[in-house]
Amino acid sequence: MGGVEPLGRDAELAEFNEAAAKALTSVELVEQVATKVLAPMDADAASLGVLCEDDSWIDVWTVGFPDMTVQRYRQVPVDAPLPGAAAIRDGSERWYESAAAAFAEFPETADILADTGYERAAVLPLEDERSTFGYLAVHARGARPWSEREQRRLRPLRDVCAAAAARTRRSDRDHAALIRAEGLQRLTAEFSVVRYPQEVADALVAHGVTAMRAQAGAVHLLDHTGTTLRLVGSRGWPADETARFAEFSAHDELPAAWVVTNAAPAFYDTPTDLVSRYPSLGEVQHAVGDGAWAIAPLIAHGVVVGTFGVTFETTHHIADADRALLLAMGKLGGEALERARGYEQVELTASALQRALLPTRVVGHPLLDIAARYDPKPGTGEVGGDWYDVLVDGDDVLLLIGDVAGHGIDAARTMGRVRFGLAALATREHDPATLLGQANRHVLTSRRDELITCAIMRIDTCTRTLTWASAGHLPALLADQHGAWYIEGPVGMPFGAASDADYANASFDASPDTRIVMFTDGLVERRDESLTKGFERLRQSVIEAPDLDSDSLCDLLLAAHPHQNDDTALIAVSFV
Repeated sequence: MGGVEPLGRDAELAEFNEAAAKALTSVELVEQVATKVLAPMDADAASLGVLCEDDSWIDVWTVGFPDMTVQRYRQVPVDAPLPGAAAIRDGSERWYESAAAAFAEFPETADILADTGYERAAVLPLEDERSTFGYLAVHARGARPWSEREQRRLRPLRDVCAAAAARTRRSDRDHAALIRAEGLQRLTAEFSVVRYPQEVADALVAHGVTAMRAQAGAVHLLDHTGTTLRLVGSRGWPADETARFAEFSAHDELPAAWVVTNAAPAFYDTPTDLVSRYPSLGEVQHAVGDGAWAIAPLIAHGVVVGTFGVTFETTHHIADADRALLLAMGKLGGEALERARGYEQVELTASALQRALLPTRVVGHPLLDIAARYDPKPGTGEVGGDWYDVLVDGDDVLLLIGDVAGHGIDAARTMGRVRFGLAALATREHDPATLLGQANRHVLTSRRDELITCAIMRIDTCTRTLTWASAGHLPALLADQHGAWYIEGPVGMPFGAASDADYANASFDASPDTRIVMFTDGLVERRDESLTKGFERLRQSVIEAPDLDSDSLCDLLLAAHPHQNDDTALIAVSFV
């Protein structure tokens, strides 16, 4: 490096040295160049270039150039026919007295300098103790030779810039490594809790695009035939292009199809790289404006199940570390998808089982208007253990509702065993407390670690007498022309909690306009409020709908009180 004049003798140099020392990133450094170097040099524009992580491309930051030029030359290959790249390759300074002189050596500079009015250019290599790792270039209007004084003035400024750039270069790399690590960590954490293929795709797009520092991303999955790729998640793509590539054959001449067929990633650093391989995408590339592409296979146990791809706004060298990251995300994503598909299949089986175990229709009675609903956990199709039943025997009607702890096939199986067991017991016994005691003993004989709440309401349709008993379940809501209130009565232990659990009845006389609402906790529980508030919300809803029939009341309550993280069973009854 050239000798640096003592900073104390040059206030201009000292001021730049102080400003450059505060720059934490290369972006901040080039901003300091713009404010501290250009004016003293009577220059109008500057660019700072430093080698990328694998030293094959150059990151370029500029001030004073049109946005289109900045975007196009945000990264350039180290072997590019440009003055800055040449300065890094050969370590030589270049002092151009006019744009024509630069064009003569590097014709491509004509495109960079077009319509800028810049003539003179000074391009100086940035060096550390080991190698040349970048360049500093300044541009000025007015063609003339650079004076010796200007050259002596710029070289010390360059040396200060080199020292600062060596530091900000390390900072930039550390920051990029941190973003990769954090992105992979977030993705791994997300994959540990998601359970459905759509959730996996959404997590890949959300965290993968950020970790790759990309502009947009998309996940395509193979269908069950293995011949068609379908878009299941995307971010940052224009709507028309998203629709255009929503579905295509795994044998089409497209990058994602090639990745699936070859079980290998594909990387395109420039539009030329992509379009030369896939000419049909030239129109798409021009319309969208993406500058670089990276696509990895989603692999589970050696089998490709889809692709995850990201695009960059400008020409972008995809460094080895980013390639390794994309492949790692593809492997994690493939494994997460396999788990999700397995879980989804289990849930489909459980859903079919639950549909078979719940009543196909609600049994009616000529003196009652009875309706019931089961609503699964929202947004997932997940099966829970909530259930209901209505049993009619002459003048007696039994309303049963319960909640098995947990979700999935085990919960559905337990729900079916309890529901059918109670139905069998009810052929000989109608007393709610007695039925609960018999059912508890039945559950305990299974010797399984199960916890089940249940409530039974017996309606004597001749006398309109209501008899209620509860095994740890929520109270029923009664309403008439005078208001609405929750049943107050003894509450016994849930089924499976204790062999000596005791259950007792509470009886009430209903009026002709009495309505009954029995429900599970999904209707009243919310993460952000107390159960008391949930009970009051439900009570007010029933009070405000005095004229609805039971079917309409069920629909209203489910719509007005959407559950967030649970399933719901609901029975509504009124006297005819």
